[in-house]
Amino acid sequence: MSVNLTLQERLRQQHQAESETLQNLTKEQLNSLRSELNDIFQHELNTMRSDMRQQLRDTSKELRDNRQGLLNKFIIHRLAIPTLSTALILLVIYMSGWVVTLYQGRQIEENGALIRQQNTTLANLANRTGGLDIVQETSGLFVVLPKEAKAEAGWKIGNNAALKITR
Repeated sequence: MSVNLTLQERLRQQHQAESETLQNLTKEQLNSLRSELNDIFQHELNTMRSDMRQQLRDTSKELRDNRQGLLNKFIIHRLAIPTLSTALILLVIYMSGWVVTLYQGRQIEENGALIRQQNTTLANLANRTGGLDIVQETSGLFVVLPKEAKAEAGWKIGNNAALKITR
């Protein structure tokens, strides 16, 4: 029995040694696996962080571009176009007023020249008629003499009766 006991003892010691070796190898493998998993996790975490940062940068840039585009549209549609339209309308009104003023100025000059011509013609007619006026009234047709003028009857010019006017 003692041989059995020694064999049993050796087997148990061998089993224990193998068990410890297996446990140590398993621990080493688990530690190695844990280290690899931590490295993979850190790498993936870093990749996700950098992807998120890049996505945040891209989104921020896109928002800035959109904001700039909206600002440009606002400036163009809300400020520039109404301002230019107003300026164009005011320019058209100003130019129209200027053209009307030029036209009316020329009309006034032409009317002034016509009035001067008519006054000259009227003065010539007054000189030719000796200041006589012919007036039609209900009681008949009259020749009105200028002030301080007298008419003498009994005169003839050709076969027609005439009045001689003296002043």
